[in-house]
Amino acid sequence: MGRRLQHIWLLALLSAIGISLLIMALLIKQQVRQEYRSMQLWSAELANYARRQQAPPATLMQALTNQGYWVKLVAQQGNQIAVLASNTRAANLNDARQILRDGGAESRLSRLNGQLHLLHHTLVSEHTAVIMYRPLRDLYGGFVTMGVAVLVASLMVLLLLFAMFRRLVMPLIKRLRQSQLQQSLGWEFMSGIALQLSASGFVLDANPRFRNSFKVEEGQRFIDYLPVEQQAVVEQHFKLALASQQAINFDCQLIDQQGNLTDWTLHVHLLHTNDRSYLLINGDDISKRSRTERQLRMEQQRLNTYFDAMQTLLVICDREGNITRMNAHMRQLLQLPDEQVLRQPIFTLLPRSHAERMRQQWQHLSGGDEQRPGEQIDYPLIAATGKSYLISWRITRIEGQRSEDDDYLLAGVDMTASVAQQQALADANEKIREALAKAEAANRSKTIFLANMSHEIRTPMNGILGAAELMQGSPLNQDQHHYLEIISKSSQSLLGIINDILDLSKIESGNLEIDYSDFDLQALLTELYQLFSDAARRKELALTSVYQAGLPVFWRGDVQRIRQIMTNLISNAIKFTDHGHIHIAFNGQEISEQRYQLSLSVTDTGIGIEADKQQQIFTAFRQADSSTSRRYGGTGLGLTISRRLANAMQGDIQLQSTSGEGSCFTLVVPLTVGNGNHVLPAQQKTKTPLKFHGRVLLAEDNLVNQKITLKILQRLGFEADIAENGEVAIGALMQRDYDLVLMDINMPVVDGIEATERIRDLKIPGRSVPILALTANAMMEDQERCLAAGMNGFVAKPIKLEKLASAIAQVAPALQGNGNSSDAG
Repeated sequence: MGRRLQHIWLLALLSAIGISLLIMALLIKQQVRQEYRSMQLWSAELANYARRQQAPPATLMQALTNQGYWVKLVAQQGNQIAVLASNTRAANLNDARQILRDGGAESRLSRLNGQLHLLHHTLVSEHTAVIMYRPLRDLYGGFVTMGVAVLVASLMVLLLLFAMFRRLVMPLIKRLRQSQLQQSLGWEFMSGIALQLSASGFVLDANPRFRNSFKVEEGQRFIDYLPVEQQAVVEQHFKLALASQQAINFDCQLIDQQGNLTDWTLHVHLLHTNDRSYLLINGDDISKRSRTERQLRMEQQRLNTYFDAMQTLLVICDREGNITRMNAHMRQLLQLPDEQVLRQPIFTLLPRSHAERMRQQWQHLSGGDEQRPGEQIDYPLIAATGKSYLISWRITRIEGQRSEDDDYLLAGVDMTASVAQQQALADANEKIREALAKAEAANRSKTIFLANMSHEIRTPMNGILGAAELMQGSPLNQDQHHYLEIISKSSQSLLGIINDILDLSKIESGNLEIDYSDFDLQALLTELYQLFSDAARRKELALTSVYQAGLPVFWRGDVQRIRQIMTNLISNAIKFTDHGHIHIAFNGQEISEQRYQLSLSVTDTGIGIEADKQQQIFTAFRQADSSTSRRYGGTGLGLTISRRLANAMQGDIQLQSTSGEGSCFTLVVPLTVGNGNHVLPAQQKTKTPLKFHGRVLLAEDNLVNQKITLKILQRLGFEADIAENGEVAIGALMQRDYDLVLMDINMPVVDGIEATERIRDLKIPGRSVPILALTANAMMEDQERCLAAGMNGFVAKPIKLEKLASAIAQVAPALQGNGNSSDAG
């Protein structure tokens, strides 16, 4: 529209000039006519003087000269033209001849001396004429003044019209143009931005969305809204749109009123209106999309980083098995350039012996319709160096839009070193199993050896102690009684050493069992005090004991092991104390509901232990020094066994000692408060009766033990028969009935275990007879074997009369009471 306005104003200017020229021509024509009329009047007056044959007055001629008229009064005299009167020397005699010849009056232009003149002539008579000239140059000044005045007036009118146009018409046109533009763009309802730019990039107008988001000022260029680094690029897009007259699309960033960068996609197209070019811009805010795209790019970059950083071998193949991508770890393993691997089938990386098998498996995998969670296969890979790697692959299908677009992710783990390690581990495990088998065999040999040693030692010990016990019931003089006491005490000491060795063996082999039951701890303290009071009195030692006030009486634990530990600690205190006192204290502290930490301590004023030797006394077969062993004796097993028994009960033995002043050994063990209803009161514990009745079958192969055991049975009131082995015992039971069977374990021909099993399988009434094991095998597993075979009880050798009587009372209580058998002693 601007170009059209320019044309209109140019046409208006030309029209004004044309009108001015036309007006000037009309005015000139009017002036010329007026001059001709004046010349006619002057010619008529001069003609009157000529008719009267009078010369024109000089004043008249001077007036004509002053007014710029050239006058000649001519007459024809023969062939000559005579000038009768004139106020100028310039004359064109040809004009005079023509006028006289043609006659009449006429006004016209004539050239005189090279200049144009107005000419008017009047014929006075046949031979006389008046000729008047008026130089046009005298009229030029008037003509120019008149033309300029007309042109100025026209221009002033034109300027007035232009001012009125600018004042009144242009705003209307601008609003009309904006209305048309807004209507054409619909930018009142646009979600994006819309702008009109001049060809030079200035913002002419913008929609409300742009004005609300960006600061719009007069004379502002669009590139002012862009970051500096993008301005040149956007200007190139604008120039391209102007040059190509085609729509241009591009993305850029704009700075809003708050100074924030926002992302936009702009559509620029050219608009021609009134011969002017404008740039129309439509824009959509793509900030969210850009952020999403940036996040996706970052996520893709992160995934690519993870993909390449993972130590797992990762390969992506298409449906045909062609490799489309692999991670850095795979490249490092293969040591091949990408162009030799990518777009190549993965089967080419396998040995020929495996390639065809994997190809068939791949076809089966890619031909399935259902989505499998992941196929795991093991195949080797051949690297560029020729080295073979055993890879465990897990194949996962990644679904595309179409089945043809499916990809397959192969995640592989190099199993080469692992397989080698597994093989080495298997070899090592085999060696370990062999070593364990040897160790178990050695342990079994040790157990068998200990059992055999126990049997071989306890068998003669049974004879010695049994004979000593039987002799104590016979008349003896003082010396014989003294010697018999020495034999008994020495045998008991040797038996204690054997029991310590067996306990240590159980602990080391892990066969030690803790038997939890309810017991009376205060009664245990009283029992221990009574047990050692005579020994303390013989050494003139003060023995005291205290049970903490408020401490519960009944507890749940292994009372036998606690008694064994405390017995050892008190025995050691008496042994290593020559003067002073020994104090036994039972204390406790509650650690949780119904659970206490018990501290059972034994404090003495004995020889004490040096600080650097306090730990070694808990080592097997070690004492504080060799002089201690020489002076006080002992094997060095007591404290070792005690600490290990305490550890088995989740406790420990603590030691505080000063050399020369004494020691304090404390058994610290956690116990739970027990139920007193399950503990038999001391007054209800009756003494085992020593008189029985009935017939007993004794299965024993050792002659000494046969004699000793027969005497003990006779003293208890039994009648007894002897069987040399298990086979004889079975035959005896088949021939007659017995009230009780005492069965030795280790016997020739048929041992006690097999004999018991066969007896229980007999189809006779005597198969249910009570069977009591008499054996020198004191190991826990021996007891279990006996009970599993069908025996009713177990008595370890050497046999003491009270122990045997107690065991018989438990398995055959009906045999208690006076019998008819006499003492065979």
